[in-house]
Amino acid sequence: MAQAKSSSWSRLTQKASASWQHYMDDMYEAYLKEMQSSNPELAALVKLETRRKQLLDAWLVPKFEDDDLEELQYEPLPWLDGPVVRLVQILPGSDWEPLEVVFDVSTLDVEYETLSYCWGDVSAKSPITCNGKRLYVTKNLKSALRDLRRPHSPRVLWIDAISINQEDLQEREEQVNIMGKIYRSGVRTVVWLGDGFVGDEKAFMMLRRMVETVGSKLTDGTLNINALLWQGDHTVVDEQIVLPTDDENAALWKMLRFPWFERVWVIQEVALAKKVLVTCGGQEMDWEDFFIGTISSFVVGYHVGGNGTSTVFLTLSKLNSARLGAAQDTDESPELELLKLLCSFRVCHATDPRDKVYALFGLTTTPIKELHLAPNYRTPTESLYIDLAKAILRTCDTLDILSVPCSSTKLSYSLPSWVPDWTETSTLEDSLFDDREDNGNDEFPTKPFNASGYSTVPVPIFEPKNRLVLRGYFLDRVTIFGESLPEAALEVDVFQEKTDNFLITGRGFRELYKYAYGWLGDVSNQLDTLVTWDNLVFGSDDCDLQTSYSLTHETREVAYMRTVCIDFMPAGQEFALEAFRAWRKERWAQRLLRKAKIDKAPAAHQFISSMSTMIPNKQQNQAFLGVLQETKLRRLFWTEKGYLGLGPKKLERDDQVWLIQGCRVPLVLRKTVRANEFELVGDCYIHGAMYGELFDEKTIEDGSTEIYTCVALIGSPVKLEDAAEAEPDAAEEAVLAVPAFDELDTAAASPSATGSLTSSVSPSASSSGSDAMVTFSIDGVWSLLAVTGVVAGLLIKLL
Repeated sequence: MAQAKSSSWSRLTQKASASWQHYMDDMYEAYLKEMQSSNPELAALVKLETRRKQLLDAWLVPKFEDDDLEELQYEPLPWLDGPVVRLVQILPGSDWEPLEVVFDVSTLDVEYETLSYCWGDVSAKSPITCNGKRLYVTKNLKSALRDLRRPHSPRVLWIDAISINQEDLQEREEQVNIMGKIYRSGVRTVVWLGDGFVGDEKAFMMLRRMVETVGSKLTDGTLNINALLWQGDHTVVDEQIVLPTDDENAALWKMLRFPWFERVWVIQEVALAKKVLVTCGGQEMDWEDFFIGTISSFVVGYHVGGNGTSTVFLTLSKLNSARLGAAQDTDESPELELLKLLCSFRVCHATDPRDKVYALFGLTTTPIKELHLAPNYRTPTESLYIDLAKAILRTCDTLDILSVPCSSTKLSYSLPSWVPDWTETSTLEDSLFDDREDNGNDEFPTKPFNASGYSTVPVPIFEPKNRLVLRGYFLDRVTIFGESLPEAALEVDVFQEKTDNFLITGRGFRELYKYAYGWLGDVSNQLDTLVTWDNLVFGSDDCDLQTSYSLTHETREVAYMRTVCIDFMPAGQEFALEAFRAWRKERWAQRLLRKAKIDKAPAAHQFISSMSTMIPNKQQNQAFLGVLQETKLRRLFWTEKGYLGLGPKKLERDDQVWLIQGCRVPLVLRKTVRANEFELVGDCYIHGAMYGELFDEKTIEDGSTEIYTCVALIGSPVKLEDAAEAEPDAAEEAVLAVPAFDELDTAAASPSATGSLTSSVSPSASSSGSDAMVTFSIDGVWSLLAVTGVVAGLLIKLL
């Protein structure tokens, strides 16, 4: 009886599944017919891509006939004089024949390639035949093996998921310890980005064209990068250069979003290899050409896919710098210092959070033995991060680790406040010590920060309960601050290019409207924040532009400009100030809205505010926005003595600014209930105090306790269950007097009323149903006008 019920249920579910599949097939055919009439070429591509994926999925599905194979059991690696590994041979075969590999133990003095790829979903695995037995691998690896298989000869590779017994922790630790040697000894690393897709050929053709036309100009210096990127001058681009088309941009945009670009392990896999071959589907290219072509497309075309792709370009640049540093075969390459690597690739992902550290051991020039750290997967993540921070402070003669932005992850609340949480992959404010080396440019110099002068880095003192004892000056106390600057795109160009991709890739207007809806809110919030910053510095009427800033005796305008770009002016101060003025001038709509106090109808506010960005001053606006990226997620603030600064997102009133002996940047500390005990909030920029102007070395030598005291940094006092990030209430700060001028628009520091496009009803309005309905209706009309206006502007641009 039970068996009959089970059989009936099985037939029922199969019938339901078949009906659903028929329904989906009908919907798909209707979609293709509709597309056929409007865009036949795109319809053909979609149909081809769908068929290709169906064949691939069918091939990747586990074959039931393999179930009679015995599952592979690893034997321990033998102990020999040198390191030994398992090298994998992919046996030859045609495209759709079952995959078969064999591995054997070998030393590193034979010819082999190494594979760099993204594991993908480890919970969805598919079987292959390995040494005559069944071995389960991820679908990504199976696809990579298929693409790399040769038709008539075997191919020998080292492949982490097969060459290492992932279930044996000791073996994993031993193999991770020699991974640098493994990648250095291979003849080549093969990068498998992912499955081929419709358009991959266009992307690679465009990259080859960029190498031939732009790459040579970049390498020989005939293309003025400074004028193009920082001065926004597109006239320096040769007319003979064929810029990327929309289709090519879309294809490259899609490829650069493959998960491979987010993995932390790929750093050493590429950096240490003698040669690197980049593959995707049937396309391939040497790493040097791939990198130069991608960067060239970015340089001449600007933000191929918006901010997300810009992050990929930045990661690629840092990855290539690491590769160049590793090629120097020296122990002094600054790009390969462990802390530098950890910060540069903090945004990268790892399945095991300990690998955010271990994945860089084979690459770094920092002596790992001196740190007394070795790969150990039995060590809890928080213990590893604490031991790592202590080791860096003891051995690296720097306090730069205290400048690493603090995160708000669950793990961070179990760490001392001075220990970075390397699991954080979301974008944080940039470390101020990062990328501030002397550029050697006499015309437009960039100096490294040195807030504590040339004071020596003291030997760190670690007390019980992970307290770190430091010495330094109390500089001042935070009295008033603005909101943190959101990260979203500040200019319409990025929005237009993102929406271009919606149309190029065949995504409908519903998706376009949804994206435009969110974009309006993001841009409005950003511009509003910048206007509140203006009001913090100049007051609501810009009446204090020429007022002197006490620390540097510059005008307040110049001090403000240098502060918001953290004194980073690649094209010089004269151009930066000109671009800054042009950029501020275009914020007229937001300042007008502030004065008119149109913040009780959020959608109207967003409509007027965002539409004003549709007519930007292309060159100068773009140029200053590029510099302004250094400021993202930070808060502008004043101190009690009249110092202007940029602090971390977590900044609050009464936080203290300190100059710590041996630390290159000022630190923001938060007082706890115990004397001289603080929580580290983050680093900060104080205009007029970044180059040792306020740090007195003689006082240090005298040991004056009135100015120079010991402080202890401890863990965050926030309880783990209260770890959800909360924005400080900035409204209270608005009533405080800002130093050096009397009046201030009290709305400057108040939280923006336009945080999203979702209509809301205030508590007072909720008592009256009719009032609430009117508010919602007016807001809804403005929202519809806003989105329709932006999409219409986009269509006009395209036509």
